[in-house]
Amino acid sequence: QLPQGSPRPHSRRLDRLLLHPLVGPLLFLAIVLLMFQAIYALGAPLQELMGGLFDGLRDRLLQPLLQAIGTPELLRSFLVDGVWLGVSTVMSFLPIIFLFYLMLAIVEDSGYLPRAAFLMDGFMHGLGLDGRAFVLQVMGFGCNVPAIMGTRVIRDRGMRLLAMLVIPFALCQARLTVFVYLAAVFFPKPWWAPGLVVFGFYLMSFAAVIITGLLFKRAYPSREAFVLELPPYRKPSLQTMLRRAWREMTTFLVTTCGFIVGGAALVWLLTNLPLQTVAGAGPTFANRIGGLLDPVLAPIGMTPDLSVALVFGFIAKEILLGAMAVIEHSSEAGLGTVLRASITPLQALSFMTFTLLYTPCLSTVAVQIKEAKSRLFALRSVLWSLSLAWIAALLVFQGGRLFGLAGP
Repeated sequence: QLPQGSPRPHSRRLDRLLLHPLVGPLLFLAIVLLMFQAIYALGAPLQELMGGLFDGLRDRLLQPLLQAIGTPELLRSFLVDGVWLGVSTVMSFLPIIFLFYLMLAIVEDSGYLPRAAFLMDGFMHGLGLDGRAFVLQVMGFGCNVPAIMGTRVIRDRGMRLLAMLVIPFALCQARLTVFVYLAAVFFPKPWWAPGLVVFGFYLMSFAAVIITGLLFKRAYPSREAFVLELPPYRKPSLQTMLRRAWREMTTFLVTTCGFIVGGAALVWLLTNLPLQTVAGAGPTFANRIGGLLDPVLAPIGMTPDLSVALVFGFIAKEILLGAMAVIEHSSEAGLGTVLRASITPLQALSFMTFTLLYTPCLSTVAVQIKEAKSRLFALRSVLWSLSLAWIAALLVFQGGRLFGLAGP
C-alpha cells in the first residue's frame, strides 16, 4: 500500500508516474535498456583497451622473460597460451563489471528498486511469488549466490523454494560479460545493436522466470502476505556508488581468481594432452569431450570447441571466455576474429541462449543445497535449467535455420 502522506510533493508526482500500472513497467524496461546501452557504450572501449594492455605485457614482458630464463617450450606454452590467455581475457572485462555495479547502485540508492518491487508484486503473485522475489531477481544481476541466500527473508518455505528455482535465471554479471563481448563481435552495427541484443537476453531471462513460475507454483504453493514500505527518493552519492562498484569489482577478482587460474590451466591441459596429439597423432582430451557431447549439442548449433567451453562454464561462467581464448589459442584482442571465422551469428545466439539458461555455476548449486537443505531440490533445479536451455537454444538455432538465418 502507498503511504497516504509525503513531506515531498515531487515524490508523490514521481510515484504517480513510476508506479502507474501501464506507464510504470514501460519506464522500468526503458531504464534497464538504457543501463545496458550505457554499459556497452562505455565498457566496450575500456575492455578493448585492457585487452591491448595485457597483450602488450605478454609480448614485451612475459614471453621475453620466460625465454631469457630458459623456460622449457612446453611449460612456456602452458604459462602463456594457457594461464595468461585465460586470466587476461577475464581480467579485461573488469571495466564492464565496474560499470554494471555502478549502474545497479544508482537504481538501488535512488529509492527506485523498492518501487519496482511494488510495481511488479501483482505480476509476480500470478507466478506464486511476490515483490521480494523480484528484488532478489534484480540482486541476482550481480551474482546469483547472494540473491539465493537473500531468500531467507521469505518465511514461507514453498515461496522460498520457488524463488530459489527462478533466481538462477537472472542475467548475472559473469554472463553479462560473455554477452557484451559476443554481441559486440557478431552484431557490431548499428551502434545500438549490441546493447539491444543484451537487453533481449535480459527479457529472455524474465521469460524463463515466467515459465518456471507457471510450471512450478503448484509444486511450491504459498499464501504469505507481502508488506512493503516505500522509502523516500534520494540523490545517489557519487562517492558511495564508486566505492561500492570498486568493492564489488575487487571482490569478484578475489573470489574468482582461483577458479579463473585453475580453469584456464585445465583447459590448456585438455587441449594439449595427450602429448602425442600435438603432432596430429590423435584427438586431444578436449576433442574427445566435444565428440562425446556432439550428439546432444550439435542440434543446437554447438561445435566441439563451444561444447568444451560450456563444460567449463558449468564450473563458473567467469572462466567461459577465458576457456574459449585458450581453446582457440587466441588472446582477447584476436578472439573475436577467430570466432567470426569459426561460427555464424546464429550459432553465437544459440550459444548465448544456452549460456543464459543453463546452471550458472557450481557455487549456485552449492548454495541451493545449503539453503534448501535438499540435494533433490538442487538436482531438480539443474535438470530443469539444462532442459530449458537446450529447448530454447534449439528453437533459436533451428528456427533461425528455418528462416534462412544460418549464414555461411
